[in-house]
Amino acid sequence: MKTMVEAKICGLSTPETVDAAVRFGARWVGFVTYPRSPRHVAANDLLKALGARVPTSVGRVGLFVDPDDALLDERLATGAIDMLQLHGAETPERVATIKAHTGKPVMKVIKVTEAADVERGIAAYAAVADRLMFDAAEGTLPGGNARAFDWTILSGRTIALPWILAGGLTPDNVAEAAKVAGARAVDVSSGVESSRGVKSIELIRGYEYARQTGLSLIAVMKAELGDLDRVKRIVKILGMVNATPEFGEQPEVINGCSDLFVTVFGDRGRHARSAVGMGAKRTAAPPSRSKAKKKSAKSKRR
Repeated sequence: MKTMVEAKICGLSTPETVDAAVRFGARWVGFVTYPRSPRHVAANDLLKALGARVPTSVGRVGLFVDPDDALLDERLATGAIDMLQLHGAETPERVATIKAHTGKPVMKVIKVTEAADVERGIAAYAAVADRLMFDAAEGTLPGGNARAFDWTILSGRTIALPWILAGGLTPDNVAEAAKVAGARAVDVSSGVESSRGVKSIELIRGYEYARQTGLSLIAVMKAELGDLDRVKRIVKILGMVNATPEFGEQPEVINGCSDLFVTVFGDRGRHARSAVGMGAKRTAAPPSRSKAKKKSAKSKRR
């Protein structure tokens, strides 16, 4: 029986993209606290509001880089964080201290260039962290650099605690990456952005489709249409339109563009368009934490 690969979508900073991540099946959503990042959520009020939109079935992860206790306390006071992701140079001792101080589960990020990095990371942090994340070491930021590492480094390894694969994942490579690395969970940030720091709802949907089905979008289209070059040209056109901000929240525009598949390929295009989820109607997201609280309060008043 095939095991579903879970997903974390990180660097979310707007209500629309948080809702999209939840709607399309993310297991965790991530909020960044790091001023140098284009994904940084600066205001505590915004962090609180974003966290309140997330149903209890989805975990809320706060990303930090070498935080002090005061910053952790300030951000945790919003009630928007269920798990901490430590993306800096935190020592095993500091990880243990943070976990004890906050009472929250901790995921430590291991930067990977070669196999020895994985081995050292496991040896150092397996006893103090609740999860590990393996991310590419290259890049100007601690994470979200659109860089991948050699996934075969993780292939066949037995790791004593849950772990997540990160680094350069996109709708087009996530299925292959999970398969090669043997990952049960994957993390994406830059791979679902239309521009640096700007999440794309359509790319989030594409990523989640690829992860859930175990096939890349291009592979699905090729299987349906049998002409990879023509598929790529149409995908490029769709990507250009979808990346235009004024079109991002207009499903009718996206649907009209996806009709290119039907125009070019006839009935086969209609089937392929359906297979990759283009033109699908929006589905309702599960109740958010804030709505669940209001509903509970009404029940008590009655």
